[in-house]
Amino acid sequence: MRAGPHGGPGTNILLIGTDGRGGGAPGTHRTGCDCAAMPLLLLHVSEDHDRVAAVALPPGSRSPAARRPAARGVEDLARVTHVRVDRYAQLDVPRFTAAVDALHGVEVCTAGPPRDPARGRRLLNGAEALRYVSARGPAAAGEADRVRRQQRFLAAVLHRLGTEGVLDSPVRVARLGRVLLGAARGDGRLTVPELVTLAGVVRRVGTGGTEFASAGVRWDGPRAATVFGRLRTDRPLTGTAPNTGPGAPPPLRGTALDCP
Repeated sequence: MRAGPHGGPGTNILLIGTDGRGGGAPGTHRTGCDCAAMPLLLLHVSEDHDRVAAVALPPGSRSPAARRPAARGVEDLARVTHVRVDRYAQLDVPRFTAAVDALHGVEVCTAGPPRDPARGRRLLNGAEALRYVSARGPAAAGEADRVRRQQRFLAAVLHRLGTEGVLDSPVRVARLGRVLLGAARGDGRLTVPELVTLAGVVRRVGTGGTEFASAGVRWDGPRAATVFGRLRTDRPLTGTAPNTGPGAPPPLRGTALDCP
């Protein structure tokens, strides 16, 4: 995986979530998700391939790319944040749920009162995982909770890929990549061979070398400026200022999101 010629060291990959099914009211889906809240993430692979960062870009932010086609969204992100986007992947609802089901589910830790029977570990199928990552609560607190759930889900996916031995097999990664990406090629889209390379980096760094952060509710806000500035200069995100603002939980390493 090669970085582009400009915009700082490392490689940046934009993941855009969309509803790939036709019909129905805007923002709704028969699985029960709020499809307007599908994850929008920027992945940064460090120049030395010793660190991977996942930055949540909440669709509720005042960002033009959250409302435009993927190609235009890539351009908007680069223009507003000055972060180069080397590749992008557009993931729709059917491919997301199919990929989770292909892993035979993903186990997450759910919060709740100590005696709540729903508290603790839970294995989610594709439709349940979609509802888990897309459900939104009221105002900024709800946005921050949704971002943290998305981060926990990503950390759980990495754990699942490791325990199932998927990351150790380029063939299995490629098979899963075809489920996620289809036959994507050209115009800056992430390809299956590139996903295999990315999986190799993730396997080497593990959850200890994976960071999760949020750009907050505005791409051009002070929190976003700090996060994107560190990405441009290929610096770690953990250890940034704790004053994250509404909708932006503090950066964490992947190990902090593991189930206890």
